Amino acid sequence: MLTSKLTRVIDNAGCFSIKGKQFQIIDNDILPRAKINIYISHKIGIKVEYNQKWYKVICSDNIPSINSTLNFNKMCKEHEYLVKEYATLLCSADSKTVDPLLVSS
Repeated sequence: MLTSKLTRVIDNAGCFSIKGKQFQIIDNDILPRAKINIYISHKIGIKVEYNQKWYKVICSDNIPSINSTLNFNKMCKEHEYLVKEYATLLCSADSKTVDPLLVSS
């Protein structure tokens, strides 16, 4: 499976960003300021690996308020589609018109 791998440091809320879009790790087992590996592909969407354990993410741009009636399972299913859609966009971007996802210095 062809994937792109990124490394990020998460903030206190378990969030990280890719090209200006915020994502949040669903599980709270990861300590703040931990270095994580992010894998992006058409098939898996965006997944996080930390200490040989895999975690799902949700797009935190559209997280409902605490008083929302939307249940957690429904929210995760809706966000899984958004995450896969964004991963496909990142993986299929035209390299002549968009900045590269991975840059070496």
